[in-house]
Amino acid sequence: MRWITMRWVGALTAAGLALTGCGTDDKTTTAPTTAQAAAPWDACSIPDTLIRQAGLDPATKNTSPTGAQWQGAKDCGWQGKEAGVTVVSNNTGSLEQVRNKYGNRDFVTVSVDGRTGMQYHDGSDTDDSCVLVFAVRTGGLVGFLILRNPLSKDRTPACEQLRPIASMLVPAFPA
Repeated sequence: MRWITMRWVGALTAAGLALTGCGTDDKTTTAPTTAQAAAPWDACSIPDTLIRQAGLDPATKNTSPTGAQWQGAKDCGWQGKEAGVTVVSNNTGSLEQVRNKYGNRDFVTVSVDGRTGMQYHDGSDTDDSCVLVFAVRTGGLVGFLILRNPLSKDRTPACEQLRPIASMLVPAFPA
């Protein structure tokens, strides 16, 4: 289904930039060479059984739903009958950066499967989309983004739709 891909390009670009922790510091410094940072967790590694339990179709897996990858980030998406979900992970962002990103709004602290995270909308969001983001102990963030199918008759708020989906998938991501 092409509806989610086109709609998510803008929303995920904004969210991905927030999740990757873009900065505005123009200072240049020389630092000793160190080992390259570990690759971010790959959401496409979530088992198909969990994807099905979350109401998504494993056959719709898209390994780059936004058509772009951000430095230090990976994304993967799936579609269900009522909505599409994309999971974005990075190894550099922080919840504070997400909270401070211009346009992000409506922050709510949430607990999903015993993990505390943050639910929010970005400036481009409508009632048909929502973001849940969690910090991981290894550094960085994992974010869940939902976009309701525009043909869906289900008018449940997107954030209410996303929480049970996330609860099925949270056990698969890093601590």
